Amino acid sequence: MISRPNSRSSSRTRSLDTEMARRTAARVELLFPAPGSGDSQYGDGDEDVQTTCIFHALNPDDVLPNLGPTAEGMVDCGCSVAEGLFEESLT
Repeated sequence: MISRPNSRSSSRTRSLDTEMARRTAARVELLFPAPGSGDSQYGDGDEDVQTTCIFHALNPDDVLPNLGPTAEGMVDCGCSVAEGLFEESLT
């Protein structure tokens, strides 16, 4: 027999999804701050911040040369924000 999701479990699922989205956004802001935001762990906000994922921060020889502003969802090392979050979760 197929069980129907009740409203209590679906509201719990929505609540969990909302909380996970909020936590992911907070991790992105902490790990990959916007240049000049002043929230960077790499600088004081007065200069352009070179933001890289943890892998490329530990292996700077593998970083692609910075060819200008990065696309949304990407960090300066050439990785996507999702890849950076994954690499950070492994540390």
